[in-house]
Amino acid sequence: MKNFFVKVKNWFINHKPSKRRLIQVYAALLYNANIKGFINGTIFTGDTKNACVPGLNCYSCPGAVGACPLGALQNAMSSSGNTAPYYVLGILALFGLTLARTVCGFLCPVGLGQELLYKIKTPKIKKNRVTRVLSYFKYVLLFALVILLPILLHSPTFCKYICPAGTLGGGVSLLFHPENEDFFAALGGLFTWKFALMVAIIVLCVFCYRAFCRFLCPLGAIYGFFNRIALMGVRLDESKCTDCGLCINHCKMDIGKVGDHECIECGECIAVCPTKAISWKGSKIFLHPNAVAASVAAEETAGGEDFETLKPDLLQAKTVNETVPVSDNDGVVVMGPSGEEKAKRKSRKEKPRLSAYEKVKRRNKWLEIAAWSLASLFLAFVLIYYNFVLPPDEKIVIDKNQPCPEFTVQAYNGKETYSLSDSKGKVVVINFWATWCAGCVAELPDFNKLQENYLDDVVVVAVHGTVFEASYDETEGVQRYIDKMNWNDYALTFVQDSDDLELKYSKTDDEGNVTVETKIGQLYKSLGGKGAWPTTVILDTEGKIVEVHQNTISYEKLEEKVLPLIPENDNQPDNPEPELSYNEFTVQAYNGKETYSLSDSKGKVVVINFWATWCAGCVAELPDFNKLQENYLDDVVVVAVHGTVFEASYDETEGVQRYIDKMNWNDYALTFVQDSDDLELKYSKTDDEGNVTVETKIGQLYKSLGGKGAWPTTVILDTEGKIVEVHQNTISYEKLEEKVLPLINK
Repeated sequence: MKNFFVKVKNWFINHKPSKRRLIQVYAALLYNANIKGFINGTIFTGDTKNACVPGLNCYSCPGAVGACPLGALQNAMSSSGNTAPYYVLGILALFGLTLARTVCGFLCPVGLGQELLYKIKTPKIKKNRVTRVLSYFKYVLLFALVILLPILLHSPTFCKYICPAGTLGGGVSLLFHPENEDFFAALGGLFTWKFALMVAIIVLCVFCYRAFCRFLCPLGAIYGFFNRIALMGVRLDESKCTDCGLCINHCKMDIGKVGDHECIECGECIAVCPTKAISWKGSKIFLHPNAVAASVAAEETAGGEDFETLKPDLLQAKTVNETVPVSDNDGVVVMGPSGEEKAKRKSRKEKPRLSAYEKVKRRNKWLEIAAWSLASLFLAFVLIYYNFVLPPDEKIVIDKNQPCPEFTVQAYNGKETYSLSDSKGKVVVINFWATWCAGCVAELPDFNKLQENYLDDVVVVAVHGTVFEASYDETEGVQRYIDKMNWNDYALTFVQDSDDLELKYSKTDDEGNVTVETKIGQLYKSLGGKGAWPTTVILDTEGKIVEVHQNTISYEKLEEKVLPLIPENDNQPDNPEPELSYNEFTVQAYNGKETYSLSDSKGKVVVINFWATWCAGCVAELPDFNKLQENYLDDVVVVAVHGTVFEASYDETEGVQRYIDKMNWNDYALTFVQDSDDLELKYSKTDDEGNVTVETKIGQLYKSLGGKGAWPTTVILDTEGKIVEVHQNTISYEKLEEKVLPLINK
């Protein structure tokens, strides 16, 4: 049994973590102190997110309590415009001048993860000329994906397309939580790409030491520029260096010299240098020069790893006769008291006098204990503060019968404020977005399209979040972004969320009594936001919440949710039976034809598809309409009617014809025509006694057939010219055929 405990003891001694490993674990815990975020599946959005941590640590990780400097830099570049992002550049310069790539070696959680993966026992890829060349690829990524493309595309491209820390911390960790299962609906090809890339990097790190740091990390590339001038790190005394190459051979990174741009300042080369030419920079910053000299001499005498010559004047006792060379407990030869001196001390009952080396060693031990104790207390305080002291985020359970709270927020585009009561009686779509959210920015044009198409019935409010963004100073920066994106002419109502917003909720009890509660809180959180942008909330005409949608949403899905809430669309059957039939209309045609009249298709099923060059869905489905025409040429006529809505890329009929030429549609069997605002439309009515009356009206064909401002729209007439179907939005070929075939065989 004794041998068992000895073996266990020896195992722990042999496998105890190094000081560097402890510091790495400490930093990872400190950066991700919000442990309850993993339990709740939410992202921390407190004040400390205003500051950047030194290492790569995703802002969207549930545990993160600070911002990632690389993400902040991309966001700054994407929305800075003509203004330099001084804040982020200053933070990076501060970290670079003080620590440089010591951050990579000691303080980066991603570096810790890679080193642990590398410990898995497998054949390893040794560094070579290829890895040396590949190490420069991260500088290409720095220039292209962190600086250039964010400026051109207004998007944090490295975070969006590459960063495995974001995929793991901000993606997978959130998706694991059951409350975020609605996020899965928003996953697409981009997430699949990032997830596959993350897995590939993880596998590569098992075989290749810190592969992400060496080949892909732009943050390490930035810090590498500061390595030679940083206050902390390793230094090489070239006067002692013999160019033996042991340090370079021992290092697993692709360094050409100790302390160059590829060095992560881990200090592992110090122990292998035979001439002790490598040491730590910055020791005099923290210790008095005399203490440094004493420590140097003591370690030299003890055969320390960092020194070469002996300074006996700092170690000798009061008299030479009192000291002799002796070995300490570690087998190191030092100057200690002689046997005679020990006997004298014992007779005088004096405490043994310590040598200078022993004093320095004891002092360093107590300094180390004190430092780790203070650090442990600080970490404990941080963990307790974030997980127990800070009030938990209020979980808002949205009742679909619950009225949206009344609120007033600051507006953009020259407006002072916006209040929910301003949109009374209309359907309200509240979209929470942010400049740093690529998905938000990409979908805002769809929200604007919804607003323009339903201007009389819908109000779309774009609410910018209050989460920290280094590239702007609250409202002024967001307005600059709106200016840069040319959104000032958008029909959207742009507003700014507020942390100290007063929200007034109304509740109705079982007896019908209405009570009003006033709370102070961010609008985003009050409407069920879970820390993932974008989020869309839809209110009906009575101001009740009917939908809370996390993540991006397509225009078609938006319209599908909004249309039933517009009063004029309520209780309409899917296939309304119109009272009117078309007798005649004549419109201008394309492809060399002058006009098209409905009477040209007498006795056939007529499919009228309203499309436009600027409508991607319309253009995508036109080949299906052509296929229908070709398959049923004798029984069906498909008429493609281009809308009259303004489009800058064409000038009415001539521009549409140019578009048809460009798309090679001149050989299509479709009948291409142009709608007209002053079209003469002839309707026929049949009364109960069978009398037919004909009315003539002036109006746009699109509107006369039930168009509601959403392209494409498809109208199907039977062989008698009666309207049997009005279909908003795109339609598949199979669905088209399903609706047309019964009319042919009727």
